[in-house]
Amino acid sequence: MNSKGMTLVEMIVTVSIIGILVTLATVNYSSIRRKAMVENDAKRIYALSNKARQFSFTWKDTLKLNIASGEASVVYADNGNVASGLNAELDTTFAKNGDITFKDGFVVITGSVTTAGSDTGAEYDCVLFQASRIKLGKLDGGNCDIK
Repeated sequence: MNSKGMTLVEMIVTVSIIGILVTLATVNYSSIRRKAMVENDAKRIYALSNKARQFSFTWKDTLKLNIASGEASVVYADNGNVASGLNAELDTTFAKNGDITFKDGFVVITGSVTTAGSDTGAEYDCVLFQASRIKLGKLDGGNCDIK
């Protein structure tokens, strides 16, 4: 380094190092953000499902879970109308396996809701519906394993 400032080579090296660090931070941030979105959506579906189960018991009505692009909703089994207040916006794509149905507070037709992508790295990326319980899980080889 000369006494008047930085040379052109020193400046290029410094800018290159900063560029590499910014690239690494951006890639890492995208991965963390995707994981967070998948986990949040799985938890939204879980909360919506528990609410639907409670309402099916209270209203003595049969309800079904619908998963469409960007939305999860609960509809009346007899007419297909969305139950008031029983819907949630989703940031990621999920797929429903089975015709998940709630009656008198129980899941009468079981199944699962899984993320439609590859391994997300998220702690929870699926919801498993059994007759007596609804659980968050981790997708492993196409199966939703309860956590």
